[in-house]
Amino acid sequence: MSLKTLLYFLSVVFLRPDSLCAQQLHIDYTRNPVEVTEAHLEIPFTAGSDYASNIPLSTAAIVRVEDLSEFEPWCLQAYLLGQSANTPSITLSADLESVNLSQAALDGTPLSLQLESFARPVFSGIGNVNQLFVQLSIQGAQVSQHVGETLYTIQWELVSGGCLVP
Repeated sequence: MSLKTLLYFLSVVFLRPDSLCAQQLHIDYTRNPVEVTEAHLEIPFTAGSDYASNIPLSTAAIVRVEDLSEFEPWCLQAYLLGQSANTPSITLSADLESVNLSQAALDGTPLSLQLESFARPVFSGIGNVNQLFVQLSIQGAQVSQHVGETLYTIQWELVSGGCLVP
C-alpha cells in the first residue's frame, strides 16, 4: 500500500492598527513540507485502516519576538487563510518548555487550539522571546478524502497586550 499526503505550511504576517511592528515577529518551520504516510494510520501500515484522529506532525513553527521592552506584554495570534470545508483541521500548541517561563503569561496561553478563519490566541508573552516552538497536528483526516498535497496558509499576528483566553 502506498499512501502519501504532503502538507505545506506558509506563514503570513500582517499588520493591524493594534498590532506591533511586523519586523518584531519572525516565523520559521523546522520542516516543510511534512509527509503523512502509512505510519500515521490508526493501525500503522494496515490496509483498510483510516488515519488516526489526531496526527502530531514532524514540524513545528519556531517563533521569535524581538526588539521589545523586557516588560511589554503581547499576544501571538494565528488563523487560517483560505481553508476549505473538507480540509482536515490544524491544531497548534505552544511548547512552554521551549521558553523561559518569565517570558510567558500562562493565564493567557491556551494548552492547544484548533485554527479557525478568525484570529485565536496561541501564546501570551512578555518581552523578547528567542525561540518558542509551536507544535502542529492535524485532526479529522480520512484516507478516502485526504490524499495528495495540501497547502495551509497560517496568518500570524503579534498584538500589544496579553491574550484573553475564553
